[in-house]
Amino acid sequence: MICVRTNRIIKLTGGSVELNNEPLCDAAQLAAFEMIVREKMPAEWAKLPPGHVWQKGAHSEMAPWPYLSEELLKLLGANFNLFRLAFLVHDIGLPNVWLCYKAQPRQWDENFIAKQNHAEESVEVLQRWGALDALPELARDVLVYSITHHADGVSPKLPADATEIQKWQYVFACLLRDIDKYVIYVTLTKGYIGSDDVQKQECHLYSITMDSRIDPEHFIELFTRYLPLPKKEMKTYAAYMLYFLGWWSSDVSLEIIIKAIHQTGAIEMLLGYLKKQIPASQYIRIEEADQAFAKSHNIEIKQVG
Repeated sequence: MICVRTNRIIKLTGGSVELNNEPLCDAAQLAAFEMIVREKMPAEWAKLPPGHVWQKGAHSEMAPWPYLSEELLKLLGANFNLFRLAFLVHDIGLPNVWLCYKAQPRQWDENFIAKQNHAEESVEVLQRWGALDALPELARDVLVYSITHHADGVSPKLPADATEIQKWQYVFACLLRDIDKYVIYVTLTKGYIGSDDVQKQECHLYSITMDSRIDPEHFIELFTRYLPLPKKEMKTYAAYMLYFLGWWSSDVSLEIIIKAIHQTGAIEMLLGYLKKQIPASQYIRIEEADQAFAKSHNIEIKQVG
């Protein structure tokens, strides 16, 4: 799935992208940006209550994932550190979205949509801090685009006549979405399937119920066709977990991330949870589709109890 050469050809599921090796900014500009955000970030994340599920965003570092960092360095070359910083700050808008919900819980849907799932708020926070001013225009455009689109329902598309900057925007956005998914699988899966407090919090947040079925049922059809599930349509927690499970088969751009997600054990955990929660007629179709996807990537999913 990945092909890297001196002219830096990156193969994603959405198509191959050829990029030049020129850095989008220099080390001093990156250092200035990082100094600002590291000074400001602790106070921003402190807006969330202790133990809140969104606190995972406060630890958006590449350091805990050395294998993935090495692979991304091979792909991005001189622009790896810009990507590392994009990942560091991509969720910084979450605390303000939570405050918005806390202040006006009945207007959550409108506020949630207005904030583009927190992504646009993350960019606005960086603007208020003056951090974006530390970067030259090209680097700023790539970072802003990738953060703005990292939480979209589907991956961005690359225009047929894409400019060099559009290619970098596309690659950064796809990779940021991939790494974000991987980290969420690692950090949140156990809580999602095993914590009553987390489940109650998520049900309240998205106005869904704990009914033991996939609702709407057409989610299963989308899942078996490896298509993204529309989050706004889910009505039950089981449907939410199917939406979560479906990330790896419908919306990951790098082969190494597909395999890395499987290695976390999250896929088997989610299948095990759904097997216990939903009717067998629903579960069988889900498991068969996931097994077929795994086999197509030379991955073995263990049978769950």
